[in-house]
Amino acid sequence: MRSTIILSSLASLAAAAPAAAPSPAPSSSSCASQTAQPGGYGPKSTNPDTAEAFLANQVYSNAASSAVTPPGYAQSFVNLQAATTTSNYLTYYDLQSYDPSVCKAKCDAVTGCTAFNLYFERDPSVLPDASACPNPSSFTNVKCSLWGTALTSATATNSGQYRASFHVVIAGSNGYNKLPPAQPGFDGPTPLTGAIIAPDGSTYIGVRFQAGSTLNTTFCASECAATTANDRSTPKADGTYMPCNFFNAWVGVLGGVVDGTHCAEYTQPWGKPYDTNYGQMRGNQVYSVTQSYGYSLNPQDSGKVSATNA
Repeated sequence: MRSTIILSSLASLAAAAPAAAPSPAPSSSSCASQTAQPGGYGPKSTNPDTAEAFLANQVYSNAASSAVTPPGYAQSFVNLQAATTTSNYLTYYDLQSYDPSVCKAKCDAVTGCTAFNLYFERDPSVLPDASACPNPSSFTNVKCSLWGTALTSATATNSGQYRASFHVVIAGSNGYNKLPPAQPGFDGPTPLTGAIIAPDGSTYIGVRFQAGSTLNTTFCASECAATTANDRSTPKADGTYMPCNFFNAWVGVLGGVVDGTHCAEYTQPWGKPYDTNYGQMRGNQVYSVTQSYGYSLNPQDSGKVSATNA
Protein backbone atom coordinates (compact mmCIF):
# COMPACT_ATOMS: atom_id res chain seq x y z
CA MET A 1 0.00 0.00 0.00
CA ARG A 2 2.84 2.39 0.90
CA SER A 3 4.45 2.02 -2.58
CA THR A 4 1.10 2.64 -4.27
CA ILE A 5 0.59 5.88 -2.34
CA ILE A 6 4.10 7.13 -3.14
CA LEU A 7 3.79 6.32 -6.84
CA SER A 8 0.38 7.97 -7.03
CA SER A 9 1.75 11.09 -5.38
CA LEU A 10 4.66 11.24 -7.82
CA ALA A 11 2.29 10.82 -10.75
CA SER A 12 0.15 13.71 -9.46
CA LEU A 13 3.20 15.94 -9.12
CA ALA A 14 4.36 15.06 -12.64
CA ALA A 15 0.94 15.86 -14.05
CA ALA A 16 0.91 19.20 -12.25
CA ALA A 17 4.41 20.21 -13.39
CA PRO A 18 4.37 22.81 -16.18
CA ALA A 19 5.73 21.72 -19.57
CA ALA A 20 8.93 23.34 -20.85
CA ALA A 21 8.17 26.55 -22.69
CA PRO A 22 8.79 26.36 -26.44
CA SER A 23 10.76 29.05 -28.23
CA PRO A 24 8.67 32.18 -28.83
CA ALA A 25 7.39 32.91 -32.31
CA PRO A 26 9.62 35.21 -34.39
CA SER A 27 8.95 38.93 -34.40
CA SER A 28 7.75 40.32 -37.71
CA SER A 29 7.11 43.96 -38.67
CA SER A 30 9.01 45.30 -35.66
CA CYS A 31 12.23 43.86 -37.14
CA ALA A 32 11.96 45.54 -40.54
CA SER A 33 14.30 48.37 -39.61
CA GLN A 34 16.97 46.15 -38.02
CA THR A 35 20.36 45.58 -39.66
CA ALA A 36 20.44 42.51 -41.88
CA GLN A 37 23.04 39.92 -40.87
CA PRO A 38 25.48 38.37 -43.37
CA GLY A 39 25.40 34.74 -44.50
CA GLY A 40 22.44 32.43 -44.42
CA TYR A 41 23.55 29.98 -47.11
CA GLY A 42 22.45 26.85 -45.25
CA PRO A 43 19.03 25.15 -45.49
CA LYS A 44 16.47 26.91 -43.28
CA SER A 45 14.11 25.51 -40.65
CA THR A 46 11.12 27.86 -40.80
CA ASN A 47 8.02 25.72 -40.33
CA PRO A 48 7.90 26.43 -37.47
CA ASP A 49 10.77 28.87 -37.06
CA THR A 50 11.96 27.65 -33.65
CA ALA A 51 15.13 26.28 -32.11
CA GLU A 52 13.35 23.00 -31.41
CA ALA A 53 12.40 22.57 -35.07
CA PHE A 54 15.97 23.36 -36.11
CA LEU A 55 17.43 20.71 -33.81
CA ALA A 56 14.91 18.14 -35.04
CA ASN A 57 15.54 18.83 -38.74
CA GLN A 58 16.96 15.67 -40.32
CA VAL A 59 18.52 17.66 -43.16
CA TYR A 60 21.36 18.68 -40.86
CA SER A 61 21.96 15.28 -39.29
CA ASN A 62 21.83 13.58 -42.69
CA ALA A 63 24.41 15.99 -44.11
CA ALA A 64 26.73 15.41 -41.16
CA SER A 65 26.35 11.63 -41.13
CA SER A 66 26.98 11.29 -44.87
CA ALA A 67 29.88 13.76 -45.08
CA VAL A 68 33.04 12.34 -46.65
CA THR A 69 36.20 12.71 -44.58
CA PRO A 70 38.76 14.58 -46.71
CA PRO A 71 42.15 12.98 -47.41
CA GLY A 72 44.82 13.77 -44.85
CA TYR A 73 42.31 14.00 -41.99
CA ALA A 74 40.54 11.70 -39.55
CA GLN A 75 37.00 12.31 -38.30
CA SER A 76 36.97 12.80 -34.53
CA PHE A 77 33.21 13.23 -33.93
CA VAL A 78 30.05 13.29 -36.01
CA ASN A 79 26.59 14.88 -35.92
CA LEU A 80 26.72 16.58 -32.52
CA GLN A 81 24.48 19.46 -31.47
CA ALA A 82 27.37 21.48 -30.10
CA ALA A 83 30.47 23.17 -31.52
CA THR A 84 34.02 23.06 -30.23
CA THR A 85 35.25 25.44 -27.55
CA THR A 86 38.86 24.80 -26.53
CA SER A 87 42.34 26.32 -26.62
CA ASN A 88 44.24 27.43 -29.74
CA TYR A 89 41.29 28.87 -31.65
CA LEU A 90 42.44 30.35 -34.97
CA THR A 91 39.48 31.72 -36.96
CA TYR A 92 36.21 30.76 -38.62
CA TYR A 93 34.51 31.06 -42.01
CA ASP A 94 30.91 31.12 -43.19
CA LEU A 95 30.67 28.62 -46.06
CA GLN A 96 28.13 28.43 -48.88
CA SER A 97 27.76 24.65 -48.51
CA TYR A 98 28.31 21.91 -45.94
CA ASP A 99 31.47 20.48 -47.47
CA PRO A 100 34.37 19.13 -45.37
CA SER A 101 36.75 19.48 -48.34
CA VAL A 102 36.12 23.24 -48.45
CA CYS A 103 36.74 23.57 -44.72
CA LYS A 104 39.87 21.41 -45.09
CA ALA A 105 41.22 23.80 -47.73
CA LYS A 106 40.69 26.69 -45.31
CA CYS A 107 42.58 24.80 -42.59
CA ASP A 108 45.44 23.83 -44.90
CA ALA A 109 45.90 27.49 -45.86
CA VAL A 110 46.29 28.67 -42.24
CA THR A 111 49.64 28.18 -40.48
CA GLY A 112 49.27 26.06 -37.37
CA CYS A 113 45.83 24.69 -38.23
CA THR A 114 45.60 21.04 -37.23
CA ALA A 115 41.83 20.55 -36.95
CA PHE A 116 38.49 21.96 -38.03
CA ASN A 117 34.85 21.89 -36.91
CA LEU A 118 32.07 22.04 -39.51
CA TYR A 119 28.48 22.65 -38.40
CA PHE A 120 25.11 24.28 -39.03
CA GLU A 121 24.12 27.21 -36.83
CA ARG A 122 20.68 28.79 -36.39
CA ASP A 123 21.29 32.54 -36.46
CA PRO A 124 19.11 35.68 -36.54
CA SER A 125 18.54 37.09 -40.02
CA VAL A 126 18.66 40.64 -38.62
CA LEU A 127 20.32 42.09 -35.54
CA PRO A 128 18.17 41.30 -32.49
CA ASP A 129 17.16 44.11 -30.18
CA ALA A 130 15.75 43.38 -26.73
CA SER A 131 12.93 45.92 -27.14
CA ALA A 132 12.47 46.58 -30.87
CA CYS A 133 13.17 43.10 -32.29
CA PRO A 134 13.81 40.48 -29.60
CA ASN A 135 13.23 37.40 -31.76
CA PRO A 136 13.74 37.94 -35.50
CA SER A 137 13.24 35.26 -38.13
CA SER A 138 16.12 32.83 -38.51
CA PHE A 139 18.42 31.66 -41.22
CA THR A 140 21.10 28.98 -41.23
CA ASN A 141 24.84 29.52 -41.45
CA VAL A 142 27.37 26.83 -42.32
CA LYS A 143 30.31 27.43 -40.00
CA CYS A 144 33.89 26.24 -40.44
CA SER A 145 36.02 26.90 -37.35
CA LEU A 146 39.77 26.28 -37.40
CA TRP A 147 41.88 25.10 -34.48
CA GLY A 148 45.52 24.53 -33.60
CA THR A 149 44.79 21.66 -31.24
CA ALA A 150 43.12 18.25 -31.28
CA LEU A 151 39.31 18.15 -31.40
CA THR A 152 37.25 15.49 -29.66
CA SER A 153 33.63 15.10 -28.64
CA ALA A 154 34.76 16.39 -25.23
CA THR A 155 35.74 19.75 -26.76
CA ALA A 156 32.28 20.21 -28.33
CA THR A 157 30.70 22.12 -25.45
CA ASN A 158 29.13 25.14 -27.17
CA SER A 159 25.46 24.25 -27.65
CA GLY A 160 24.39 27.82 -28.41
CA GLN A 161 23.24 30.97 -26.67
CA TYR A 162 20.51 33.58 -26.51
CA ARG A 163 20.72 36.89 -28.34
CA ALA A 164 17.87 38.86 -26.79
CA SER A 165 15.03 36.29 -27.12
CA PHE A 166 16.54 34.63 -30.19
CA HIS A 167 17.91 31.15 -29.48
CA VAL A 168 21.11 30.33 -31.37
CA VAL A 169 21.56 26.54 -31.61
CA ILE A 170 23.86 24.15 -33.45
CA ALA A 171 23.32 20.92 -35.40
CA GLY A 172 25.25 18.53 -37.64
CA SER A 173 28.57 19.30 -35.95
CA ASN A 174 31.51 17.26 -37.27
CA GLY A 175 35.13 17.42 -36.10
CA TYR A 176 38.23 16.54 -38.11
CA ASN A 177 41.90 16.24 -37.08
CA LYS A 178 44.81 16.42 -39.49
CA LEU A 179 46.63 13.10 -39.81
CA PRO A 180 50.18 13.10 -38.45
CA PRO A 181 53.03 12.90 -40.97
CA ALA A 182 54.82 9.75 -42.08
CA GLN A 183 58.09 9.12 -40.24
CA PRO A 184 61.27 7.98 -42.03
CA GLY A 185 62.04 4.33 -41.33
CA PHE A 186 58.50 3.57 -40.13
CA ASP A 187 55.31 2.29 -41.72
CA GLY A 188 52.31 4.40 -40.76
CA PRO A 189 50.51 6.25 -39.44
CA THR A 190 47.87 3.58 -38.83
CA PRO A 191 44.72 5.11 -37.24
CA LEU A 192 43.65 3.45 -33.99
CA THR A 193 40.45 3.85 -32.00
CA GLY A 194 42.19 4.04 -28.61
CA ALA A 195 45.61 3.41 -27.13
CA ILE A 196 47.10 -0.08 -27.31
CA ILE A 197 46.65 -2.57 -24.47
CA ALA A 198 49.08 -5.31 -25.55
CA PRO A 199 48.08 -8.91 -24.76
CA ASP A 200 51.76 -9.67 -24.06
CA GLY A 201 53.04 -7.26 -21.42
CA SER A 202 56.64 -8.35 -21.98
CA THR A 203 56.64 -6.45 -25.29
CA TYR A 204 56.01 -3.12 -23.56
CA ILE A 205 59.12 -0.97 -23.13
CA GLY A 206 57.79 2.26 -21.66
CA VAL A 207 56.18 5.58 -22.49
CA ARG A 208 57.61 8.97 -23.39
CA PHE A 209 55.70 12.24 -23.00
CA GLN A 210 55.94 15.72 -24.44
CA ALA A 211 53.65 18.49 -23.19
CA GLY A 212 51.93 20.54 -25.87
CA SER A 213 48.67 21.24 -27.64
CA THR A 214 49.25 19.10 -30.76
CA LEU A 215 50.27 15.53 -31.58
CA ASN A 216 54.02 15.30 -32.28
CA THR A 217 54.85 11.95 -33.85
CA THR A 218 58.31 13.20 -34.88
CA PHE A 219 59.14 13.36 -31.17
CA CYS A 220 57.88 9.78 -30.74
CA ALA A 221 59.93 8.48 -33.67
CA SER A 222 63.07 10.14 -32.33
CA GLU A 223 62.49 8.74 -28.84
CA CYS A 224 61.86 5.27 -30.26
CA ALA A 225 65.17 5.33 -32.15
CA ALA A 226 66.97 6.61 -29.04
CA THR A 227 65.48 3.81 -26.94
CA THR A 228 66.80 1.18 -29.36
CA ALA A 229 70.25 2.78 -29.58
CA ASN A 230 70.52 3.02 -25.80
CA ASP A 231 69.44 -0.57 -25.17
CA ARG A 232 71.63 -1.92 -27.96
CA SER A 233 74.65 -0.25 -26.35
CA THR A 234 74.09 -2.22 -23.13
CA PRO A 235 72.88 -5.68 -24.23
CA LYS A 236 72.17 -8.59 -21.92
CA ALA A 237 74.74 -11.34 -21.41
CA ASP A 238 73.17 -13.37 -24.22
CA GLY A 239 73.60 -10.47 -26.66
CA THR A 240 69.94 -9.46 -26.79
CA TYR A 241 68.28 -6.11 -26.08
CA MET A 242 64.80 -4.57 -26.33
CA PRO A 243 64.43 -2.72 -29.63
CA CYS A 244 61.65 -0.20 -30.18
CA ASN A 245 59.96 -1.78 -33.19
CA PHE A 246 56.61 -0.04 -32.75
CA PHE A 247 55.24 3.05 -31.07
CA ASN A 248 51.69 4.13 -30.35
CA ALA A 249 51.38 7.92 -30.36
CA TRP A 250 48.31 9.56 -28.88
CA VAL A 251 47.04 12.76 -27.30
CA GLY A 252 45.52 12.92 -23.83
CA VAL A 253 42.61 15.26 -23.10
CA LEU A 254 41.52 16.05 -19.53
CA GLY A 255 38.30 17.99 -19.11
CA GLY A 256 38.51 19.23 -22.69
CA VAL A 257 42.14 20.41 -22.35
CA VAL A 258 44.95 18.69 -24.28
CA ASP A 259 47.91 17.63 -22.13
CA GLY A 260 50.38 16.54 -24.82
CA THR A 261 51.82 13.65 -26.82
CA HIS A 262 52.19 10.17 -25.34
CA CYS A 263 54.51 7.67 -27.04
CA ALA A 264 54.09 4.06 -25.88
CA GLU A 265 56.97 1.89 -27.11
CA TYR A 266 56.88 -1.84 -27.87
CA THR A 267 59.26 -4.50 -29.13
CA GLN A 268 56.73 -5.63 -31.75
CA PRO A 269 53.83 -4.06 -33.67
CA TRP A 270 50.30 -4.12 -32.24
CA GLY A 271 47.05 -2.88 -33.73
CA LYS A 272 43.38 -3.73 -33.77
CA PRO A 273 41.72 -5.30 -31.80
CA TYR A 274 44.06 -4.23 -28.99
CA ASP A 275 43.41 -0.46 -29.28
CA THR A 276 40.92 -0.49 -26.42
CA ASN A 277 42.31 2.04 -23.93
CA TYR A 278 39.92 4.97 -24.38
CA GLY A 279 40.69 6.77 -21.13
CA GLN A 280 39.49 6.88 -17.54
CA MET A 281 37.86 9.02 -14.87
CA ARG A 282 40.22 11.26 -12.91
CA GLY A 283 38.26 12.63 -10.01
CA ASN A 284 35.12 14.09 -11.56
CA GLN A 285 36.74 14.69 -14.96
CA VAL A 286 37.05 12.42 -17.98
CA TYR A 287 40.56 11.74 -19.26
CA SER A 288 40.30 10.73 -22.92
CA VAL A 289 42.71 9.05 -25.33
CA THR A 290 42.47 10.83 -28.70
CA GLN A 291 44.33 10.92 -32.02
CA SER A 292 45.84 7.48 -31.53
CA TYR A 293 48.16 6.19 -34.28
CA GLY A 294 50.59 3.30 -34.70
CA TYR A 295 54.01 3.32 -36.41
CA SER A 296 55.97 0.14 -37.15
CA LEU A 297 59.73 0.11 -37.75
CA ASN A 298 60.63 -1.13 -41.24
CA PRO A 299 62.63 -3.34 -41.28
CA GLN A 300 62.07 -4.68 -37.78
CA ASP A 301 65.08 -4.79 -35.45
CA SER A 302 65.92 -8.36 -34.34
CA GLY A 303 67.06 -7.31 -30.88
CA LYS A 304 70.32 -9.25 -31.23
CA VAL A 305 73.73 -7.60 -31.38
CA SER A 306 75.01 -10.39 -33.59
CA ALA A 307 72.55 -9.45 -36.34
CA THR A 308 72.80 -6.52 -38.74
CA ASN A 309 70.53 -3.80 -37.43
CA ALA A 310 70.32 -0.73 -39.58
